[in-house]
Amino acid sequence: SGVPGRRVLCGFQAVQELLVRAEVYSLNILFFSLLLLSVLLFLRERNLKWIYSFCFLSGLGLGNHHLSLLSSLPALMFLIVFGQRANTADHSSSVIHHSSLVINIRRLPWYFLFFLLGLSIYLYLPVRSMSHPVLAWGETKSIYSSASSVFAFDTLKHFDFGFLANITTRLFQIFSFLSDQLTLLGFGLGLIGLFLLFRYNRRMLIFLVLLIAGNFAVVIFMTTEFIPTNPDLHGYLIFSVLAFALCDGLAILLILNHIGHSLSAVRYPLMFLFGTLPLILLLRNYPKADLSGNRIAYDYGWSVMAGLDPGSVVFSDNVNLNFILRELMYVEKLRPDITVIDRGLLSFDWYVRQKRAELKDLFSGLPENMKGEAVFRKLLERCLESNQIGRA
Repeated sequence: SGVPGRRVLCGFQAVQELLVRAEVYSLNILFFSLLLLSVLLFLRERNLKWIYSFCFLSGLGLGNHHLSLLSSLPALMFLIVFGQRANTADHSSSVIHHSSLVINIRRLPWYFLFFLLGLSIYLYLPVRSMSHPVLAWGETKSIYSSASSVFAFDTLKHFDFGFLANITTRLFQIFSFLSDQLTLLGFGLGLIGLFLLFRYNRRMLIFLVLLIAGNFAVVIFMTTEFIPTNPDLHGYLIFSVLAFALCDGLAILLILNHIGHSLSAVRYPLMFLFGTLPLILLLRNYPKADLSGNRIAYDYGWSVMAGLDPGSVVFSDNVNLNFILRELMYVEKLRPDITVIDRGLLSFDWYVRQKRAELKDLFSGLPENMKGEAVFRKLLERCLESNQIGRA
């Protein structure tokens, strides 16, 4: 199923977009693939090293994007429970051969240790911030402050269950999105693949269903609005797209196997249809993913900074514009003389402290506890007085 599944996968719009966008979701695909490989090897060998590998990759994947772990959490729990109950003839210490409460308790700390080992990638943040980089996003000078920035603890404090009011609508939107990505033919083949797993490999079926369900749940909980054309949404649902691609491959293999001795009038058209499906998807979605002529971000950012006087201070009201200006300044080496201050981030202590250390003259004399709109107005007044102001 891997070969036809990969061919179908290459045609999906979500996958094509991730190939040309500087985002975290492309690396998510790699982590998902390695997690799935660990599962398949464990199901074949019943060796605990693959569970340890899964735990380590789960922690490491969390360092790439939270959804990579949250989406796979139900499948991870199934893998651990299944591993505890597996039976083999091998009685070595590394191979699961029986289940007991004592052994279960002894293994769980090892699972957690391997998970923490992967998660330790986040230690890079406080270590790197000690060298005073040009841009340190969030409070990253301690382990707790780094965790608070990464996992958005402040946002979680205000979490509510308002999303439950429109959960039915959101599920319908997700299914519509997937059917559009896969086309009705690809979506139908995916359902056939799930049915085949029900007949021949129910453990893999449970794993994929839990993975898809977890993916759906995270998307419903984490997205404030559902915009089908939003590339970030495509990244959120990439695990479900990958799971359906695998099921598509299973369905295609079964159908081709059953029509091997059929009439030529049936066999050849179906072979042609399945052979051209990836090409159809590729041609259909390529124009949407082709960003070779898209210079909107570059042109917009350059239009903001091109006419500024030397030494100007730009106050940005939009985080995305802030990213664009930073890219032009740090990567393209354009207008290194200007200073960019994000107005929205002035409400955060860590950002104000960074700017105080970076712009000592501009912040001199301002109270240490001043932040938000108060500090913005003071900075604006000083820039206007010295004719340094730039607006974005």
